[in-house]
Amino acid sequence: MNKLILCGACLVCVMLILVGCGSSVGEKATQYNFKQGTPELNVQLFDNAPPEKIYPKSSFKFIVELDNQAAYDVSNGKLSIIGLDTTYFTVSPKEQTFEPLLGRSLTSPAGDKIFVEFDGESHNLFHGSEQYSGNFILKAEYASTMEFVDTVCINPNLYDVYDAGCAVEETKSYSGQGAPLTVTRVEEIITPGSFPEIEFRLFLSNSGQGNVKDVTFMNAELGGKRIECQFQGSVDTRKFTLKETDSEIVLICKKQIMENLDSYMTTLSADFAFTYESVDQHSLTLVK
Repeated sequence: MNKLILCGACLVCVMLILVGCGSSVGEKATQYNFKQGTPELNVQLFDNAPPEKIYPKSSFKFIVELDNQAAYDVSNGKLSIIGLDTTYFTVSPKEQTFEPLLGRSLTSPAGDKIFVEFDGESHNLFHGSEQYSGNFILKAEYASTMEFVDTVCINPNLYDVYDAGCAVEETKSYSGQGAPLTVTRVEEIITPGSFPEIEFRLFLSNSGQGNVKDVTFMNAELGGKRIECQFQGSVDTRKFTLKETDSEIVLICKKQIMENLDSYMTTLSADFAFTYESVDQHSLTLVK
């Protein structure tokens, strides 16, 4: 009887420990912020597809792994194999679209992953040739989004030295919002007067391994209320097409604020859409 009671007590203790551990893991999962850093859609060839060595007149596969590690969904995806010398190799199709992929989130912590296949075929080597090696480009193009959110200090009356509220930070820096397109810093400028105006300058940059092609400003809010913004130096104030010489782009947001208020903390947010291109070089080797 004593042994049964002891075993039962031990079982209860083990169950309590397991429940406690499960709760801790669950709490950590719900607290994790996926919208940080600069992750993106990882594009890579599957092992041995294509093989390291290919023989004449043979068929083989290109298998491409697409793994969305960003915190945002990917859509309008297109994958291409470019630059193969058709004297030695052919690929079919040369280009194909791929389905939307979910980004990492509390409901999808790993993000979506898929595999896309292309059919390859080799031809003959020229007479006397022992082997041929040729390069090709694996290119992925897609659309995605990025959200910026932070808490900022607003002080309409800069000359009130007795205001014991928050202090305005003229410049704040950031390390990423969970996408290759990032807001790297924000500058805050307050113009005092009868009708004080606040200006935020959001500096955006391509922090990924590929290329951000263009950025579209979707919406911005200050304290839950819409704030007007436009890109600096762009003909289209809501869209910016990046050139190779552009290291960063600037979104300028302005809003009039009420005077004679104490300083206070509030939320600044901005949403963006962008198109992205990933380009990687690989090689194929044809041997006898």
